[in-house]
Amino acid sequence: MLMWYSSFNYNYVQNTDISIRKLSISYVIALSVIALLTLFSQYLIQQALEKQETDGTVVNIAGRQRMLSQRIVKNVLILNGRQENTVLQKALTELEASLKLWEKSHKGLQKGDKDLKLPPDANTDSIKQIFLRLNPYHITMVEASYQVIAIKKNDINASIEPYLKVLLENEGNFLKIMNEIVGMYETVAKSKVNSLRTIEILLMCITLITLLLEALLIFKPAIKRMEKYVREILIYNEKLTASEEELRQNLEELETSQELLKNQNELLTSQSNQLLASEEELRQNMEELQTIQEALVKQ
Repeated sequence: MLMWYSSFNYNYVQNTDISIRKLSISYVIALSVIALLTLFSQYLIQQALEKQETDGTVVNIAGRQRMLSQRIVKNVLILNGRQENTVLQKALTELEASLKLWEKSHKGLQKGDKDLKLPPDANTDSIKQIFLRLNPYHITMVEASYQVIAIKKNDINASIEPYLKVLLENEGNFLKIMNEIVGMYETVAKSKVNSLRTIEILLMCITLITLLLEALLIFKPAIKRMEKYVREILIYNEKLTASEEELRQNLEELETSQELLKNQNELLTSQSNQLLASEEELRQNMEELQTIQEALVKQ
Protein backbone atom coordinates (compact mmCIF):
# COMPACT_ATOMS: atom_id res chain seq x y z
CA MET A 1 0.00 0.00 0.00
CA LEU A 2 2.81 2.43 0.86
CA MET A 3 4.57 1.63 -2.43
CA TRP A 4 1.34 2.34 -4.32
CA TYR A 5 0.89 5.63 -2.47
CA SER A 6 4.47 6.76 -3.17
CA SER A 7 4.25 5.85 -6.88
CA PHE A 8 0.85 7.47 -7.32
CA ASN A 9 1.89 10.63 -5.55
CA TYR A 10 5.05 11.01 -7.68
CA ASN A 11 3.23 10.45 -10.98
CA TYR A 12 0.37 12.72 -9.97
CA VAL A 13 2.66 15.59 -9.01
CA GLN A 14 4.73 15.19 -12.19
CA ASN A 15 1.66 15.13 -14.46
CA THR A 16 0.11 18.04 -12.60
CA ASP A 17 3.23 20.18 -13.04
CA ILE A 18 3.31 19.47 -16.78
CA SER A 19 -0.41 20.21 -17.15
CA ILE A 20 -0.16 23.44 -15.18
CA ARG A 21 2.67 24.62 -17.44
CA LYS A 22 0.62 23.80 -20.54
CA LEU A 23 -2.41 25.53 -19.08
CA SER A 24 -0.35 28.61 -18.18
CA ILE A 25 1.10 28.78 -21.69
CA SER A 26 -2.40 28.49 -23.18
CA TYR A 27 -3.69 31.30 -20.98
CA VAL A 28 -0.71 33.51 -21.84
CA ILE A 29 -1.27 32.93 -25.56
CA ALA A 30 -5.00 33.65 -25.27
CA LEU A 31 -4.49 36.83 -23.26
CA SER A 32 -1.69 37.97 -25.57
CA VAL A 33 -3.91 37.62 -28.64
CA ILE A 34 -6.69 39.58 -26.96
CA ALA A 35 -4.22 42.25 -25.83
CA LEU A 36 -2.77 42.57 -29.35
CA LEU A 37 -6.23 42.90 -30.86
CA THR A 38 -7.12 45.54 -28.28
CA LEU A 39 -3.93 47.51 -28.92
CA PHE A 40 -4.37 47.25 -32.69
CA SER A 41 -8.00 48.40 -32.49
CA GLN A 42 -7.03 51.30 -30.23
CA TYR A 43 -4.27 52.29 -32.65
CA LEU A 44 -6.71 52.34 -35.58
CA ILE A 45 -9.33 54.22 -33.58
CA GLN A 46 -6.82 56.83 -32.38
CA GLN A 47 -5.57 57.32 -35.94
CA ALA A 48 -9.15 57.72 -37.15
CA LEU A 49 -9.97 60.15 -34.33
CA GLU A 50 -6.93 62.29 -35.19
CA LYS A 51 -8.00 62.38 -38.83
CA GLN A 52 -11.57 63.15 -37.78
CA GLU A 53 -10.33 66.05 -35.64
CA THR A 54 -8.34 67.34 -38.61
CA ASP A 55 -11.39 66.97 -40.86
CA GLY A 56 -13.43 68.96 -38.34
CA THR A 57 -10.87 71.76 -38.44
CA VAL A 58 -10.88 71.75 -42.24
CA VAL A 59 -14.69 71.89 -42.40
CA ASN A 60 -14.85 74.70 -39.84
CA ILE A 61 -12.24 76.82 -41.63
CA ALA A 62 -13.86 76.17 -45.01
CA GLY A 63 -17.21 77.23 -43.58
CA ARG A 64 -15.59 80.32 -42.05
CA GLN A 65 -14.36 81.34 -45.50
CA ARG A 66 -17.96 82.01 -46.54
CA MET A 67 -18.51 84.16 -43.45
CA LEU A 68 -15.26 86.06 -44.04
CA SER A 69 -16.15 86.79 -47.65
CA GLN A 70 -19.48 88.21 -46.51
CA ARG A 71 -17.76 90.23 -43.76
CA ILE A 72 -15.32 91.67 -46.32
CA VAL A 73 -18.17 92.77 -48.58
CA LYS A 74 -20.09 94.18 -45.59
CA ASN A 75 -17.10 96.27 -44.49
CA VAL A 76 -16.56 97.54 -48.03
CA LEU A 77 -20.24 98.54 -48.14
CA ILE A 78 -19.76 100.44 -44.89
CA LEU A 79 -16.63 102.12 -46.27
CA ASN A 80 -18.55 103.13 -49.39
CA GLY A 81 -21.32 104.82 -47.39
CA ARG A 82 -21.55 108.09 -45.57
CA GLN A 83 -20.51 107.26 -42.02
CA GLU A 84 -18.55 108.90 -39.25
CA ASN A 85 -14.79 108.57 -39.52
CA THR A 86 -14.60 106.35 -36.41
CA VAL A 87 -17.06 103.92 -37.99
CA LEU A 88 -15.12 103.98 -41.25
CA GLN A 89 -11.80 103.41 -39.47
CA LYS A 90 -13.27 100.48 -37.57
CA ALA A 91 -14.61 98.98 -40.80
CA LEU A 92 -11.22 99.47 -42.46
CA THR A 93 -9.42 97.75 -39.60
CA GLU A 94 -11.87 94.87 -39.64
CA LEU A 95 -11.55 94.64 -43.43
CA GLU A 96 -7.76 94.29 -43.20
CA ALA A 97 -7.95 91.61 -40.50
CA SER A 98 -10.66 89.67 -42.30
CA LEU A 99 -8.85 89.88 -45.63
CA LYS A 100 -5.59 88.67 -44.09
CA LEU A 101 -7.27 85.69 -42.41
CA TRP A 102 -9.38 84.99 -45.52
CA GLU A 103 -6.34 84.87 -47.77
CA LYS A 104 -4.27 82.81 -45.28
CA SER A 105 -7.09 80.29 -44.85
CA HIS A 106 -7.60 80.02 -48.60
CA LYS A 107 -3.95 79.09 -49.10
CA GLY A 108 -3.96 76.82 -46.05
CA LEU A 109 -6.93 74.83 -47.31
CA GLN A 110 -5.03 74.05 -50.51
CA LYS A 111 -1.42 73.66 -49.30
CA GLY A 112 -1.72 73.20 -45.55
CA ASP A 113 -0.93 75.54 -42.68
CA LYS A 114 0.62 74.62 -39.30
CA ASP A 115 -0.74 77.72 -37.57
CA LEU A 116 -4.27 76.88 -38.65
CA LYS A 117 -3.66 73.13 -38.09
CA LEU A 118 -4.49 72.40 -41.71
CA PRO A 119 -2.84 69.30 -43.24
CA PRO A 120 -1.16 69.61 -46.64
CA ASP A 121 -2.98 66.56 -48.03
CA ALA A 122 -6.55 67.29 -46.97
CA ASN A 123 -7.94 67.70 -50.50
CA THR A 124 -9.07 64.97 -52.83
CA ASP A 125 -8.69 65.35 -56.59
CA SER A 126 -12.31 66.44 -56.85
CA ILE A 127 -11.84 69.18 -54.24
CA LYS A 128 -8.66 70.34 -55.99
CA GLN A 129 -10.63 70.72 -59.22
CA ILE A 130 -13.28 72.78 -57.45
CA PHE A 131 -10.58 75.04 -55.99
CA LEU A 132 -9.31 75.66 -59.53
CA ARG A 133 -12.80 77.00 -60.36
CA LEU A 134 -12.87 79.05 -57.14
CA ASN A 135 -9.44 80.66 -57.35
CA PRO A 136 -10.24 83.27 -60.08
CA TYR A 137 -13.14 84.68 -58.04
CA HIS A 138 -11.03 84.68 -54.88
CA ILE A 139 -8.10 86.41 -56.58
CA THR A 140 -10.39 89.05 -58.07
CA MET A 141 -12.00 89.76 -54.69
CA VAL A 142 -8.62 89.90 -52.93
CA GLU A 143 -7.22 92.37 -55.44
CA ALA A 144 -10.33 94.56 -55.22
CA SER A 145 -10.19 94.46 -51.40
CA TYR A 146 -6.52 95.52 -51.35
CA GLN A 147 -7.38 98.40 -53.70
CA VAL A 148 -10.12 99.50 -51.31
CA ILE A 149 -7.71 99.37 -48.37
CA ALA A 150 -5.05 101.33 -50.23
CA ILE A 151 -7.54 104.01 -51.30
CA LYS A 152 -9.16 104.35 -47.89
CA LYS A 153 -5.81 104.62 -46.13
CA ASN A 154 -4.99 107.64 -48.30
CA ASP A 155 -8.46 109.15 -48.06
CA ILE A 156 -11.07 107.62 -45.80
CA ASN A 157 -13.84 109.44 -47.71
CA ALA A 158 -12.64 108.52 -51.23
CA SER A 159 -14.99 106.67 -53.60
CA ILE A 160 -14.57 102.90 -54.00
CA GLU A 161 -17.68 102.24 -56.08
CA PRO A 162 -15.92 100.30 -58.90
CA TYR A 163 -14.23 97.93 -56.49
CA LEU A 164 -17.46 97.40 -54.52
CA LYS A 165 -19.12 96.45 -57.78
CA VAL A 166 -16.36 93.89 -58.47
CA LEU A 167 -16.80 92.38 -55.03
CA LEU A 168 -20.57 92.13 -55.37
CA GLU A 169 -20.26 90.57 -58.83
CA ASN A 170 -17.86 87.85 -57.60
CA GLU A 171 -19.23 87.21 -54.10
CA GLY A 172 -22.17 85.11 -55.29
CA ASN A 173 -20.03 82.79 -57.37
CA PHE A 174 -17.46 82.52 -54.59
CA LEU A 175 -20.14 81.55 -52.04
CA LYS A 176 -21.72 79.05 -54.42
CA ILE A 177 -18.45 77.27 -55.19
CA MET A 178 -17.31 77.51 -51.56
CA ASN A 179 -20.54 75.78 -50.56
CA GLU A 180 -19.61 72.96 -52.91
CA ILE A 181 -16.18 72.65 -51.27
CA VAL A 182 -17.64 72.65 -47.77
CA GLY A 183 -20.11 69.97 -48.87
CA MET A 184 -17.26 67.91 -50.30
CA TYR A 185 -15.29 68.27 -47.07
CA GLU A 186 -18.31 67.15 -45.08
CA THR A 187 -18.82 64.20 -47.42
CA VAL A 188 -15.20 63.13 -47.01
CA ALA A 189 -15.46 63.50 -43.22
CA LYS A 190 -18.65 61.43 -43.12
CA SER A 191 -17.06 58.76 -45.30
CA LYS A 192 -14.14 58.56 -42.85
CA VAL A 193 -16.60 58.25 -39.96
CA ASN A 194 -18.37 55.46 -41.81
CA SER A 195 -15.01 53.82 -42.47
CA LEU A 196 -14.23 54.07 -38.76
CA ARG A 197 -17.54 52.41 -37.94
CA THR A 198 -16.79 49.67 -40.45
CA ILE A 199 -13.35 49.15 -38.92
CA GLU A 200 -14.86 49.02 -35.42
CA ILE A 201 -17.44 46.44 -36.53
CA LEU A 202 -14.75 44.43 -38.30
CA LEU A 203 -12.49 44.50 -35.24
CA MET A 204 -15.42 43.56 -33.02
CA CYS A 205 -16.18 40.57 -35.29
CA ILE A 206 -12.51 39.54 -35.30
CA THR A 207 -12.39 39.83 -31.51
CA LEU A 208 -15.56 37.77 -31.10
CA ILE A 209 -14.29 35.11 -33.50
CA THR A 210 -10.96 35.07 -31.65
CA LEU A 211 -12.75 34.67 -28.32
CA LEU A 212 -14.86 31.87 -29.78
CA LEU A 213 -11.77 30.07 -31.13
CA GLU A 214 -9.99 30.52 -27.82
CA ALA A 215 -13.03 29.15 -26.01
CA LEU A 216 -13.09 26.09 -28.29
CA LEU A 217 -9.36 25.48 -28.68
CA ILE A 218 -7.95 26.67 -25.35
CA PHE A 219 -10.50 27.17 -22.60
CA LYS A 220 -12.70 24.16 -23.36
CA PRO A 221 -9.72 21.71 -23.37
CA ALA A 222 -8.44 23.47 -20.25
CA ILE A 223 -11.77 22.91 -18.52
CA LYS A 224 -11.71 19.26 -19.53
CA ARG A 225 -8.19 18.91 -18.13
CA MET A 226 -9.30 20.57 -14.92
CA GLU A 227 -12.25 18.20 -14.67
CA LYS A 228 -9.84 15.32 -15.19
CA TYR A 229 -7.60 16.67 -12.44
CA VAL A 230 -10.58 16.95 -10.11
CA ARG A 231 -11.58 13.35 -10.83
CA GLU A 232 -8.01 12.20 -10.24
CA ILE A 233 -7.90 14.12 -6.97
CA LEU A 234 -11.18 12.54 -5.88
CA ILE A 235 -9.87 9.07 -6.73
CA TYR A 236 -6.63 9.91 -4.97
CA ASN A 237 -8.53 11.06 -1.89
CA GLU A 238 -10.70 7.94 -1.91
CA LYS A 239 -7.68 5.66 -2.11
CA LEU A 240 -5.91 7.71 0.52
CA THR A 241 -8.95 7.42 2.78
CA ALA A 242 -9.03 3.66 2.21
CA SER A 243 -5.31 3.46 2.98
CA GLU A 244 -5.83 5.43 6.18
CA GLU A 245 -8.69 3.13 7.18
CA GLU A 246 -6.58 0.08 6.49
CA LEU A 247 -3.72 1.56 8.49
CA ARG A 248 -6.08 2.36 11.34
CA GLN A 249 -7.35 -1.22 11.36
CA ASN A 250 -3.77 -2.52 11.32
CA LEU A 251 -2.95 -0.27 14.26
CA GLU A 252 -5.98 -1.54 16.16
CA GLU A 253 -4.97 -5.14 15.43
CA LEU A 254 -1.43 -4.34 16.59
CA GLU A 255 -2.75 -2.79 19.79
CA THR A 256 -4.94 -5.87 20.32
CA SER A 257 -1.95 -8.15 19.75
CA GLN A 258 0.13 -6.09 22.14
CA GLU A 259 -2.59 -6.33 24.78
CA LEU A 260 -2.86 -10.07 24.26
CA LEU A 261 0.91 -10.43 24.48
CA LYS A 262 0.91 -8.39 27.66
CA ASN A 263 -1.76 -10.66 29.19
CA GLN A 264 0.22 -13.72 28.18
CA ASN A 265 3.37 -12.26 29.71
CA GLU A 266 1.50 -11.61 32.94
CA LEU A 267 0.15 -15.17 32.90
CA LEU A 268 3.63 -16.58 32.31
CA THR A 269 4.98 -14.44 35.10
CA SER A 270 2.27 -15.70 37.44
CA GLN A 271 2.91 -19.30 36.46
CA SER A 272 6.65 -18.77 36.93
CA ASN A 273 6.07 -17.38 40.38
CA GLN A 274 3.86 -20.36 41.24
CA LEU A 275 6.53 -22.74 39.98
CA LEU A 276 9.15 -21.03 42.10
CA ALA A 277 6.87 -21.30 45.11
CA SER A 278 6.30 -24.98 44.40
CA GLU A 279 10.03 -25.55 44.08
CA GLU A 280 10.62 -23.82 47.39
CA GLU A 281 7.96 -25.91 49.05
CA LEU A 282 9.42 -29.07 47.55
CA ARG A 283 12.88 -28.07 48.77
CA GLN A 284 11.56 -27.54 52.27
CA ASN A 285 9.81 -30.90 52.17
CA MET A 286 13.00 -32.52 51.02
CA GLU A 287 14.91 -30.94 53.86
CA GLU A 288 12.30 -32.17 56.39
CA LEU A 289 12.43 -35.66 54.86
CA GLN A 290 16.20 -35.69 55.08
CA THR A 291 16.03 -34.62 58.71
CA ILE A 292 13.62 -37.46 59.47
CA GLN A 293 15.87 -39.93 57.71
CA GLU A 294 18.86 -38.81 59.68
CA ALA A 295 16.89 -39.19 62.93
CA LEU A 296 15.88 -42.70 61.99
CA VAL A 297 19.48 -43.62 61.22
CA LYS A 298 20.64 -42.50 64.70
CA GLN A 299 18.00 -44.66 66.40
